[in-house]
Amino acid sequence: MDYKKSKKRRWGWIIFLVAISLFAVWETYNYFRLGYHTLPELAENEFPLVFSNGLRGIVVDMEDERYAVEPNQARKYIGFVAAEVPGWFKDSWSYCKAPTEEERRDIEQNFDPGPGARLDAVCSFDADGEIIHAGIIYSVPKL
Repeated sequence: MDYKKSKKRRWGWIIFLVAISLFAVWETYNYFRLGYHTLPELAENEFPLVFSNGLRGIVVDMEDERYAVEPNQARKYIGFVAAEVPGWFKDSWSYCKAPTEEERRDIEQNFDPGPGARLDAVCSFDADGEIIHAGIIYSVPKL
């Protein structure tokens, strides 16, 4: 009887340790896949956003609305990669800021993401003095 209990307990521990190991491997894989290992140090007023299409942005001087306290105030961010980004810069972190009125006009004339979307940020980075536009970030209500 004691042998059966100890055998069941041993298998329970083995399954538990395998599950913990798989979780650790999965989280490590995501950490590197999403690019957090290359994330620069963030200032007080910055937060990172990573999108499945490859856009990696550090949002500057904006409130993070993903986790709003009030009901129906939270927003979901949607990133769109600019078509002219060279392939060797696809994994680069860009800095995202609120668009100027001129940028907002140009983007809204040429791109319509759909109803309920709000243009929140324009992302770009500096490559040896050349400003490269990496993409744009919209937000929609999180229902």
